[in-house]
Amino acid sequence: MGKETWPKFYQRLIQDNRTAFRGAQLKVMRADHLLEELEIAIRVLPQSIGKQFLIGLSGETVHITFLPDQMPLQLSAALGDCVHNIRSAFDHVAVALTAPPIGTGNPNYSGMPTGKDQNAYEGERAKKMKGAPPSALAIIDALEPWRGGRNLVRELHELDIMDKHRLLVPAIAEMHIRSMGAEIRGRPITITGNDVRSVADGQNFVIEIPCPGIKSHTEFKLTNSLKADFSIKFDRDHPCAGELVLPALKRMRATASELLEKCETAFPGVVSWRVMR
Repeated sequence: MGKETWPKFYQRLIQDNRTAFRGAQLKVMRADHLLEELEIAIRVLPQSIGKQFLIGLSGETVHITFLPDQMPLQLSAALGDCVHNIRSAFDHVAVALTAPPIGTGNPNYSGMPTGKDQNAYEGERAKKMKGAPPSALAIIDALEPWRGGRNLVRELHELDIMDKHRLLVPAIAEMHIRSMGAEIRGRPITITGNDVRSVADGQNFVIEIPCPGIKSHTEFKLTNSLKADFSIKFDRDHPCAGELVLPALKRMRATASELLEKCETAFPGVVSWRVMR
């Protein structure tokens, strides 16, 4: 296959600048590619599953309560791939900082330390970044890679561990109606997002539709032409529970990229230990 026919991501991989942080660079680039794939999956896959709903009436307003749905498992696979590559970028940075020529440690026993609290993190740092210079440790400390830290690094680690044992199945957080077919007293109508009000009750999603003159909820009927956009969140048993998936992952990815830039600035012109072997 000629290079010109490759996806842009694979063309960029050919450009290897041989820095100590090239592994982290490639992981961040791969994460960008996977985030694009995940965005498409979030837009497309929820359309493939049926929606359960209840119809009620309050005065002349129809209430449609959409019951919570699990997302298709293909979405879980895409989510897990994103999590793993972002997490791996942090490991690659930590190894580069610990191994020669920047540090004096053994790369085979190095990695990004995290902890359930700051004390646990410091204990992990002593083991996983043994041999890293103080200036490198200060850069890592600034990330606050413990639970509740500013940058979700520990939460990213926990998501990665969880994905190794079971699929990360997110939940629907928001549903934005683009168009929806319905019948009122047998008369077909098309409802758009401008015609409804969405209400989240913490678990379900309620669409309120003004229907002047309606007497009973049985006079209102949905057809099979719902078109909607979705956003998804981490479910209640996940790290980052309740946070929107894409913004959280993009924040983690941005943290990895910023860390990479700081390390390249602090340790310029250093060749990867892998090249030196």
